[in-house]
Amino acid sequence: MPHMLMLLFALFLPLITLADDEIFISSDTDWSTFADNIHNGTTYAGKTIKLTNDITVSTMADGIFQGTLIGNGHTITVNLSSKK
Repeated sequence: MPHMLMLLFALFLPLITLADDEIFISSDTDWSTFADNIHNGTTYAGKTIKLTNDITVSTMADGIFQGTLIGNGHTITVNLSSKK
């Protein structure tokens, strides 16, 4: 039962964080949370953001990012729809 609780807890983390200075992004949901945080003023100064999967996103991070982004050979594909 403790493993099930840990799994449920992990499913609801907005970003997977294993250390105070490392954040892992593995999905478009993780990216959206990351982008929202930047939009709301989080700069991630001194943090390392690591991609763990190829992801396709529909939002961009609009704000100041002062951390380090490591792609690990993965790609971020951006699908922005044009608004008329």
